[in-house]
Amino acid sequence: MKFLDEKGRLFGKVNLIDLLVVVMVLIIVLAVAWKLGGNQISQAMESTKELPTMEYEVICYGVNNDVCEYAETRIGDQLMSNGEMLDGYITDVSVEPYYIVCIDSEGNAVNAQDPQNSNIRFTIQTQVEETENPYAVGSQEIRVGKSHIVKSVNIEVTGYITRMEEVTTNE
Repeated sequence: MKFLDEKGRLFGKVNLIDLLVVVMVLIIVLAVAWKLGGNQISQAMESTKELPTMEYEVICYGVNNDVCEYAETRIGDQLMSNGEMLDGYITDVSVEPYYIVCIDSEGNAVNAQDPQNSNIRFTIQTQVEETENPYAVGSQEIRVGKSHIVKSVNIEVTGYITRMEEVTTNE
């Protein structure tokens, strides 16, 4: 069997010119589709990539005891940023004594526990976005020593990140 017959048809079935026209139309349609939706396609492909899960601690110093009591009930709260819910949750909350420096009767500086305030230590687990340098949760970078706002629908307090590590989940 010949590729081209005497009438210029491929395998005796398809006209070669018609085939080239169909291929060119397909290329143009694909190019227009990529131009209009290519950005969305590449974003969708990136969103299927597995994001790392980080666990980090935030300590908030000198928080009013009433806020501390309420914070202890917020285990499981979902984090939010700029009004949007994030894929991160408060997994543990502990309240610790908060010490202040006082002057005793002899004029010496001594540490004394503040009766009205305590420290709150939040443990947070979240999937983070990888950026060029640090990890990020919502609009906040995640780095040890950096100021961090722990915010959910129910609570918002500011502290400092004291520990972070990538964790593996058994899913």
